[in-house]
Amino acid sequence: MGDHVFISYSRVDRSYVDKLATYLTGEGVEVWFDYEIGSGERFVRVIEHRIRTARALVLVVSPDSSDSAWVEREIHFAAAHHVDILPVLLRGTALPLLVCHLHYEDVRTGQMPGPDFIRRLTAGRASVTPSDANRTPSTGQKPVVADPPPAPSLPDDHPIWKHHSGNDGHRFRPEWNAGADLSAAEAFYRRSSSKAKVLLDLLIDNPGRVLTTHQICEESGGAFSGARSIAGAINGMYRPHERSGRRYPFYWWSGAPAQYAMKPSVARLFSEARRLSGLEESG
Repeated sequence: MGDHVFISYSRVDRSYVDKLATYLTGEGVEVWFDYEIGSGERFVRVIEHRIRTARALVLVVSPDSSDSAWVEREIHFAAAHHVDILPVLLRGTALPLLVCHLHYEDVRTGQMPGPDFIRRLTAGRASVTPSDANRTPSTGQKPVVADPPPAPSLPDDHPIWKHHSGNDGHRFRPEWNAGADLSAAEAFYRRSSSKAKVLLDLLIDNPGRVLTTHQICEESGGAFSGARSIAGAINGMYRPHERSGRRYPFYWWSGAPAQYAMKPSVARLFSEARRLSGLEESG
């Protein structure tokens, strides 16, 4: 990982990007964007290298960048190489679908991002600003930089739920009904394999939060090592799913990495189902 951040943007927004780059540099953040290279094979190689080695990708969101096929490629490439994506909303009313689950900084009045955004960009570095460089606290401990906040919980009516990648088991069966499906949810949870329960528990405990395969592996306590082991856990839900007459209780989106989430209402239903399942097993 390098020390720079990569700025992804539409050239329509170049004037703001120039100001943003100047501002971030003044805050001690090394910035790179495609201001001095042309096009062709060398251009592609340079972009790939700069994204792959970036500390983070700052995405300047506008209707033009949301419509840009090149910006979309940069988002996919960053995600595939585990580069954090930090959006700033410059114009428009919403983030594009690819990043709509992420926290963003609202800069629609043309202002620069705030201190929290800078802290997220510099998380894990020994210094936050040039004046802090190479400075060691008197305690001898390394400076503590706050972790970035988790992705927000998306409500049941968010449009992301309509644009998932699921096949038959996700599309052609009824959604779970919090008012009528408690017994079915309890049976689904109880009959799922132990690995499937780990995945269900993680989604239940993060209602409406979209989790990547990398986050699932990190937050599962070592239960999963990658996309294949997560797929194995989902296979452990197949029979309960078939018996339930309902769709799978979670949604997923293909990509690099793939992403998973459970609607808040379904998470509440399965949280109660989990509790009842535990009571039955202990009884």
